[in-house]
Amino acid sequence: MKLLLPTIFLFGMSGILLAHSGATGVVKTRMDAMVEVSEATKVLGAMSKSGVIDPLIVQAATDTLMEKAAHAPELFEQRDLSSPTEALPAIWENYDDFSAKFDAMGRAARMLRESADDRETFDAAFRALGKTCQSCHEIYRLKK
Repeated sequence: MKLLLPTIFLFGMSGILLAHSGATGVVKTRMDAMVEVSEATKVLGAMSKSGVIDPLIVQAATDTLMEKAAHAPELFEQRDLSSPTEALPAIWENYDDFSAKFDAMGRAARMLRESADDRETFDAAFRALGKTCQSCHEIYRLKK
């Protein structure tokens, strides 16, 4: 597991860095924050898949998710659709709903943290976290 997590991080970051090249200002700040969310989620997903759950790593990853969930809506207060953003105008048309989706992500991350001692509950909480991400991406993120 100790080798798996750095490997996931390195491979994940290489593609993300290319996709975010050219981003500046608030768009770069938003994209960087979402990279942190993505990487924390990948680490948790690897644990869910492997069945090897390290409570300290869960705590660190869910700390990241809860912190980003609490502050991410602020990053989207400024409407900036400069390339290479993946943000859609629907964010600002439905800002309250968009913000509520981050609240749901924070709650799901907290549930995930609290379930680190039980594999079945952890897996269910991880799926719930994934659904919060999906519900936001379906409406507010440019499809790749």
